[in-house]
Amino acid sequence: MSEPLVREWRFYVSDMLGFAENVVVYTDGLDQERFVASALNYDATVHNLILLGEAATQNRVTSTCSGKVCCWSSINRAAKIWTRPTPRR
Repeated sequence: MSEPLVREWRFYVSDMLGFAENVVVYTDGLDQERFVASALNYDATVHNLILLGEAATQNRVTSTCSGKVCCWSSINRAAKIWTRPTPRR
């Protein structure tokens, strides 16, 4: 049986940068109130944070949690439980 293909770490880092850039674009010019009120921007931002966390946990270079810089698995869990507030009517 052949070995499964292993993706190189730099592709995960490239994905992570792309997801982070999307977050910046989706939140640019919005204050917190407008950001939360905009379902499209809010949902797209949370989705990209989840994707960023997933890519980080798949990447052996960035997934190690040293406690000094950033624990990607914690960011990923937080993004997944971050729920959209109920819109006011």
